[in-house]
Amino acid sequence: MVSCRRLLQGPPEEDAVPLSRVLVRVRRTIEEATFTAEAAFRREWAALESERQRLGDWHICLEERTKAEASRAAAIRSELEADLESYRKGLRKVFDRELAAAGREKALELREEAIAKKEASLAEQGSELESHSQVLEVRKQELDKLSESLHQWRQEL
Repeated sequence: MVSCRRLLQGPPEEDAVPLSRVLVRVRRTIEEATFTAEAAFRREWAALESERQRLGDWHICLEERTKAEASRAAAIRSELEADLESYRKGLRKVFDRELAAAGREKALELREEAIAKKEASLAEQGSELESHSQVLEVRKQELDKLSESLHQWRQEL
């Protein structure tokens, strides 16, 4: 045997609340929920506005720091470029001095070689002169002897 039960049973007629009261309660609940939702929305909006303001301030601060760092980096770069140019000029001067010194050294080497050749030539000439001098000395002695002999012959005659 199957018994049928009513699925939705309403309260007995004497316990039933009038519809107008139910609607007033629903309206109050909706108003409370709306007020709560609006308050939560305002809090969230205020938090978002605060975050937006903080991020805006951070953005401005970041831009200022970025500009300051860019300016500082440009100044350092300019200083480094000036230092590099000064270094290059100094290096060029050193190079020019070294090149001039190398040229002078080469000229001195050539002069020393020429002097050495001249000294060798003079030494050779000195040797020849010494040899000629000895020959002349021998001849002078011979001439002296001949002159003496001639002088003796004159006296004898």
